[in-house]
Amino acid sequence: MFEGDSNRLIHQALAKTPKQAPTFAFLDPDGMELEWRTVKLLADHKRGKSQYKIEMWILLSTSGLVRMLGDFADPHAAELNEHRVRNLYGATGPWERIREARRRGDLRGSDAKQAYAFLYMDRLAGLGYKHLLARPIRGTRGELYVMVFATDNPAGSAIMKWAQEQPRVVKRAPALFDVPEDRPAFEDLHTGWREDVPFELPAWEEIELPNT
Repeated sequence: MFEGDSNRLIHQALAKTPKQAPTFAFLDPDGMELEWRTVKLLADHKRGKSQYKIEMWILLSTSGLVRMLGDFADPHAAELNEHRVRNLYGATGPWERIREARRRGDLRGSDAKQAYAFLYMDRLAGLGYKHLLARPIRGTRGELYVMVFATDNPAGSAIMKWAQEQPRVVKRAPALFDVPEDRPAFEDLHTGWREDVPFELPAWEEIELPNT
């Protein structure tokens, strides 16, 4: 058990994680706290020691990205937000292009949310993950988050799809019976998405990631 900032404690946690054991990481930040260095350390932990990397289930705040990369009158706030997004992606380039298009009105908010999610999945694919699934989580005002599942194992992808297709039983007091409720399915929407973007996206430019 470790308590504290997972970005700072990830080395200690991985030191106690056997490299041959099946491992699943659930990364559930409140907002933009998850740093790319943490994701990369998880992906690299079993590399060369096991057939499959650590599977990851990541909560990505797409609504937060649109909000943080909007227009800000306060330049200090804008700079701080950009710093957080750089750490989230671990690179620059494409997300700035999406931000510019959104600010000009070339992209709707929903399209920008999808683009930010797919850019994150691009980064996961760059780590070698072969199966990437996305499931939107919506509120009354539209999409809030995207749950991103990353795995090397086709069985893991099939199991996650199957589990998500099962109805969720919701207890509704004072109803006599529990009510089954369908849930949004995980989908492989990431493949080929760049062809649908109405402008060219630049290549990723890696930023220097700290070691601790």
